[in-house]
Amino acid sequence: MGRTVIILPDDLEKRFKSEVFRRLGMKKGNITRAIQEAIELWIEGVELWKEIISLAKYIDEMIKRAIKEIESDSRLTPEQRNIAKEFFIRRVNEMLPIYLSTVAKNISEELETPSH
Repeated sequence: MGRTVIILPDDLEKRFKSEVFRRLGMKKGNITRAIQEAIELWIEGVELWKEIISLAKYIDEMIKRAIKEIESDSRLTPEQRNIAKEFFIRRVNEMLPIYLSTVAKNISEELETPSH
């Protein structure tokens, strides 16, 4: 098992220890346990942000691709293409927040469910 020495501001150390004692009690090893959990959560958070950024890039690419398809659809007149593009953008603006809210809710529920 590895050993790491960390230096914390006094206030942060005091708040952390107080929270550890409040949640876990004053048993030996609880501070180590809490630090391990905090590090695991931090790593999971970094990985989650990478997934969120990847999803955002994917959504952006799909939106751009759909707009290009509308713009290049030779079956439509220029006016129809503009109407279709405006309608598509309006629907994306309406639906994307709902979709993202659902994703955020699911992620929140996953984070609340203990994995250990």
